[in-house]
Amino acid sequence: MALRLRLRPARRRHLTSGQLNFYRYEIRSAIHLLAWLREHGSTLAMCTQSDIDRWLTPRSRAAAPSETS
Repeated sequence: MALRLRLRPARRRHLTSGQLNFYRYEIRSAIHLLAWLREHGSTLAMCTQSDIDRWLTPRSRAAAPSETS
């Protein structure tokens, strides 16, 4: 829903390439977090701040797909 709200003004004007890249990055990050949670036997509904902190550590993300994939 947040993405829909952000893109709503785009119906009236064109998005810049920087804005599109930012939205793509946010979507990829969400996908990577969901994949990481699944690999660790969790779901978004079960996710805690501790899970987010572990996901954000460089060692935990080393196995995550690169941002260019």
